Amino acid sequence: MQINKTPVTTADEQFLFALYAETRHEEMSLVNWNEEQKNAFLFQQFQAQHNYYTSKFPTADFLILSVEGENVGRLYTADFDDEIRILDLTIASAKRGQGIGTELIGEIVKKGRQENKSIQIYLETTGRSASIFSRFGFKPVSGDEVYQLWQLDLNDEKSGSSSAEPETNQATA
Repeated sequence: MQINKTPVTTADEQFLFALYAETRHEEMSLVNWNEEQKNAFLFQQFQAQHNYYTSKFPTADFLILSVEGENVGRLYTADFDDEIRILDLTIASAKRGQGIGTELIGEIVKKGRQENKSIQIYLETTGRSASIFSRFGFKPVSGDEVYQLWQLDLNDEKSGSSSAEPETNQATA
């Protein structure tokens, strides 16, 4: 599968907002707000997140992911001297389970190995993403009740294989 990555532009805002809102669907089903209130809240949160990422990580790569001309997600990464930080990797729910996330994480792991950099990502403690990252050898290193910092230390012997494939002895998705 060919995953195309193109820099985010202002023309992508509608897609990015819809993708963000989709990730908050379960949460929004719990509040007693009408659709207009939910959308206003979600748009405010979307803008706050976007402003945080672009101001805190101004040199990061903010990419739209597409397959066969259809937008399927977003990937935001920041490259530091000794670390690659995955700021956000979101795949549209209709496109999950097709190997897109696995392929992208594999590419990032390969780059980390080539550049001798650790890789980090914050995951929600209640989220479903931990299993895919654990398959690649990522481990939680710190956190609180909402977010955990997961890291793949490529200097660690357990993570030192030359393959960019997930480790099969880890939890499966």
